[in-house]
Amino acid sequence: MATRIDDTWPAGIVVPKRNFVYIPIPKVACTSIKARIAGLEGKRLVNNDPHQTQFQTISLEATYNSPIPSFAFVRHPVDRLYSCWKDKVSQKITIEFSRFPFYSGMPFEDFVNVVKDIPDDEADGHFRSQYAYVYHRGFQAVTYVAKLENCEEEWRNISNWLKLPYEPLETRNSTGKRQPISSTLFEVILGRYENDFNKFNYEVDYGGKKKD
Repeated sequence: MATRIDDTWPAGIVVPKRNFVYIPIPKVACTSIKARIAGLEGKRLVNNDPHQTQFQTISLEATYNSPIPSFAFVRHPVDRLYSCWKDKVSQKITIEFSRFPFYSGMPFEDFVNVVKDIPDDEADGHFRSQYAYVYHRGFQAVTYVAKLENCEEEWRNISNWLKLPYEPLETRNSTGKRQPISSTLFEVILGRYENDFNKFNYEVDYGGKKKD
C-alpha cells in the first residue's frame, strides 16, 4: 500500500472551483467527504484512496484569516475514540500507531488510559482532539461546524449553502455500534477531550455509558 500523503495535522482542503475550504478531521467521515470533493473537482483517486490523493491545502491560521467559507464535521468524542481504537488497535496495530505504547488486541479501556497521557502536539491525528482542528489560538477558525450524528441533514445543508450539486456521501468506513462503557472510563475520556465536549456542545452525561 502506498504511503499516505497527509500527516493529519490541522490543515484545510481548498476547493477553488467551488470556493470553499474543508477541514478534515480523522475518524469523522473525512474519507467520504474527501472522495466527494475529488468528484467535485473531477480528480481521480489514487489507488481509490482519498488519503493518497493530492489536494490543494491551506493552514488553519490562513483559514481563520480567510473570507472563504469553510466547514468541518465533528463527532462525539467517545464514539470517535472508539472508532480509532477499533480501526487501528483492536485487532492488529497499524504501522503509524506502533510508535505509541499500544499493542494488537489491546482492550479499549487500556487504550483510553494510554491516550489520556498523550498531549495533542504528540498525538496521532486519529486521536488528537477535534478542538485542535477547528480552533486557532482559542478562536474558531471554521465558518460552520457540523455534527456527524446528523450527517445526512448536515451534508444537505452544506451543499445548499455552498451551492454544490447534492449527492449523498458514500459510506466508506463503518465502525458499527459500540458497546456501552463504564462511568469511570467515560470520566477519563471527558478529562482528555474536555474542549471537544464543551466547544461542540456534547452532553457530558452521555447516554451510551453505563454505571459501574
